[in-house]
Amino acid sequence: MDQGSGTGAMVKTVIVGGGLMGLATAQALVERGEQVTVVEARDDVALETSFGNAGMMTPSMGDPWNGPGVHRHLAASLFNPLSPMKLRLRALPSLTTWGIRFLRNSARDRHLAATEANFRLGSYSVEETRGLRERLGLAYDAADRGTILAAYRRLAQRLGYSNVEIAALRREAGCPMEPLKLFLLEESRRGRAVLSLGDWSVSSEETRGGAVELFGRPHLLVRLDSE
Repeated sequence: MDQGSGTGAMVKTVIVGGGLMGLATAQALVERGEQVTVVEARDDVALETSFGNAGMMTPSMGDPWNGPGVHRHLAASLFNPLSPMKLRLRALPSLTTWGIRFLRNSARDRHLAATEANFRLGSYSVEETRGLRERLGLAYDAADRGTILAAYRRLAQRLGYSNVEIAALRREAGCPMEPLKLFLLEESRRGRAVLSLGDWSVSSEETRGGAVELFGRPHLLVRLDSE
């Protein structure tokens, strides 16, 4: 498959494999005016793994797993054979340099910076995928309403009102707090969420932990556009 902006021009890029990654890369290059050749071994494209492929892009769940306090989990795993995050003593010498960097980046400020970067990358990926789908008229089982919006609808329906506590939304969605706050700020910027102050004087510590800072003030409640 050859595509490009001119005829008879030299091939600038050769992509091996006509799966989702290969075709998406080719499309992006063609849109920039590059000439691209996709090499595929099968009779048609997307007949291997991409034929039955599925995936999720969830910007609100982009926090790295080496969060603050991870050192305690790693230390405990030395003595727990069933630990989901297992560190073995014999591996320690080979992990010294990497491990120091790993723990350094689990500090709260660095972890938050990485979470914010992952959130921005995830949001960009979602928008680019949506744009590609619309430009090319692609039809597949796509759902734009993510886990947080689904959790919000359940919570609001159960409570009977639309302004819900951000901390309660986090429990319902089962996602980390920091990515959730980034998501709500982004939705507020786009006009798809309304943040409210709530009553700080009667709120619990858990509720206050969900406060989103906006215009220098903590907001405890949110109403999302869930349509």
